[in-house]
Amino acid sequence: DECFTCATCGKSAAGDYIVLQEKPDVPYHLKCLPPSAKAKADAKANKAKNKEVAFLTGQPGTKVGTAVKHQMTDDDKCFKCEKPFKNEDDGITALEEDWHEECFLCKECGKTAVGDFVTLESDPKTPYHLKCLNKTLEKKKEDAENRKKAKDLADKTGQPIAQVSTSKKVKMDPEDVCDKCKKEFTDDDDGITALGKDVHEKCFTCGECNKPAVGDFVTIEGKPDIPYHIDCVKKTLDKIKEDDKARENEKAVQWATGQPNVKAGTTHKHKADDPEDLCFKCKKPFTDDDDGLTALGEDYHEACFTCAECKKSAAGDFVTLDNKPDIPYHLKCVPKTDERKKREVEWHNAEKDVSWKTGNNPVTVRDSHKVKMTEDDKCAKCDKPFKNEDEGISALGKDWHEEHFTCLKCNKSAVGEFVTLEGKPDEPYHKDCVPLNDEANARAKRLGDLEKEVGDKTGQKVKADWANKYKMIEEDKCSKCDKSFKNDDDGITALGKDWHEECFQCGECKKPAVGDFVTIEGKGDTPYHPNCVPKLEGLGANSRRGSRASSGGGYLCPGCGETIHGKKVVALDQRWHPKCFVCSRCKDPFTENEGYITTEEKKPYHEKCLAELEEEEKEAAKKKAEESKSEADHPPCAGCEKPTVGKRITAMNKKWHPECFVCAHCKKPFDAEKGFVEQDDKPYHDDCLDALDEAKRKEEEEKQRKEAEANAPPCAGCGKPTVGKRITAMNKKWHPDCFVCQHCHKPFDAEKGFVEQDDKPYHDDCLDEIDKKNQEEKAKKEAEAAKANAPPCAG
Repeated sequence: DECFTCATCGKSAAGDYIVLQEKPDVPYHLKCLPPSAKAKADAKANKAKNKEVAFLTGQPGTKVGTAVKHQMTDDDKCFKCEKPFKNEDDGITALEEDWHEECFLCKECGKTAVGDFVTLESDPKTPYHLKCLNKTLEKKKEDAENRKKAKDLADKTGQPIAQVSTSKKVKMDPEDVCDKCKKEFTDDDDGITALGKDVHEKCFTCGECNKPAVGDFVTIEGKPDIPYHIDCVKKTLDKIKEDDKARENEKAVQWATGQPNVKAGTTHKHKADDPEDLCFKCKKPFTDDDDGLTALGEDYHEACFTCAECKKSAAGDFVTLDNKPDIPYHLKCVPKTDERKKREVEWHNAEKDVSWKTGNNPVTVRDSHKVKMTEDDKCAKCDKPFKNEDEGISALGKDWHEEHFTCLKCNKSAVGEFVTLEGKPDEPYHKDCVPLNDEANARAKRLGDLEKEVGDKTGQKVKADWANKYKMIEEDKCSKCDKSFKNDDDGITALGKDWHEECFQCGECKKPAVGDFVTIEGKGDTPYHPNCVPKLEGLGANSRRGSRASSGGGYLCPGCGETIHGKKVVALDQRWHPKCFVCSRCKDPFTENEGYITTEEKKPYHEKCLAELEEEEKEAAKKKAEESKSEADHPPCAGCEKPTVGKRITAMNKKWHPECFVCAHCKKPFDAEKGFVEQDDKPYHDDCLDALDEAKRKEEEEKQRKEAEANAPPCAGCGKPTVGKRITAMNKKWHPDCFVCQHCHKPFDAEKGFVEQDDKPYHDDCLDEIDKKNQEEKAKKEAEAAKANAPPCAG
């Protein structure tokens, strides 16, 4: 063991070792194997090459190596594809790894890098040919410069720039085809290589000015295949920005006014250079100092281009209506449709109702609508684009996927009428899902306590409520004076009605009853301040039921309010006239054996009467709950099966949303005069039903035709089924048009008939003609054969 040592380090070489071919008896550790003279020379040469390449390319850390072929075993694997070699396969050893030759390729040109190669410090396992490395570095430098240009251009235009690139002229092969016009290149053609395509120079044009885009060009987000000159792209981006703004304005105006198909635009200043230019409206020429406007494809004096509603200049953003395409409006001046005005009143009333019930003030009630989207539209929630003709939801001035426009509380679709709260403008609720605020919860308890307190104090049966201040509109009217409010007037919402504050007066003191108030049973909608509720008749201002009168003369009976003299009944901590202490329900007196039962209101009852009263109250509560549930539960729409909240149509004994009650065939609404026709429990236009019946008839005819064809025998002439009229001849079936002479292809005469030969029909004359022709051809062939076989002339 001590004698078997490494020739380099002198330590034991027990275990794995290696020997050199020229020194087969001298062991070395694997790590101690000395480099050969060639390896030393190669290393020295490569070191020099490294310096040279670094100098030439300007890239520090470049390394030059040599890839050599090496015989592999099946234990070796390719570094790139990770597939094993077979025994004695030729592979490449380079970069301290093993490679299949076809896997060790120059990154730039894609050809094998066997022999000398170069690697970069940033990518030490990727080989390049030295001559290719310069191309790669030039591309990287060009890409870096283009990225800087794109950033500078984006900063300059304020718009996103996808990239700046350079198109180059290249010589094309005649077999190459232009990717734009699909025509081949000619021998003399210089083509353009750009955006991964080969095109004719005349085909590679700027998307704005339509001139060739050879050299530096720009692509923008959303249009990656269209080149633009750097000088032209700002104009294109401004147009895109203007179009996007116009679309947003159109949506905003449609949402605010209910006007369909509005068209938004922007005016542009225009210097009238031609003295013959005339204003489209006044037909007068422009002066030298005039800056005119270009809008709607015409030129105007600025003073002539005015809003149809307010008559002020409409320079800047404007819209036109579908039925008035040449008349501009300011966005805020577009008139609302009658339907929209009616709907706004309904929204306003719903807002008052929701605000009163929940304590949230202000609230906003609106409708969401299904609309056709384009690929430029994005969902406000998920920020993903729609596809063209996708159905989406338009609401809150934004676009939504239907599944994303949901009630914040129940998470169900909020399509149709919905509510938003102050401070949460993008969070819709169903009307019944709006949460009570803290004030509303506290108010419910406060009003309950107030009812008990006022009832105990006055002996009156009262109901506590509250009056809510709310901004009114001119369609609202005061319940008392019947006068209309002005827009944004402060009014009172109470008892399910609207009131001027000064008209909603306490029935006792005649002062406004804003805030908590009570009404008295039997006195209608008259409000009272809690402290102003009158006591039962006969009770003085300082008296209390069953207490001693202020004069000192006896007690006041709580039943009649009169002073008690003589006999009295003491019950419920009070004194009563014997005749006044009776059952509060049947008004009969109590017997000694029977006694009485009292309630929380401290009223006496017979046991039987109280049981009946409680049963009646239970029935009343049950009935009220059923009525409330009936009101809350809206019947489903027969079209979409969603609740019919708000406006609805009753037809065919069903409820429908107005937008769902449409023809089951064409999906369009019905005309009020023509009405609809019912079939199979579905509504149709009369014309659509006729069209469907006609389509069914044709379908049935086609079905019968196909059945007939399937069962019909084939025609002996054309092979197709013999449906309808047919001829039977020669034990076969024929279409009348197919049963013709097989020589002249003309039909047969009914008198002369036909002659059959070789299972085919012929005219008798045609058959004679055929026989004659055959005999002539036969005679000709015999003559030619005889001539060919005749002996030659001796002369």
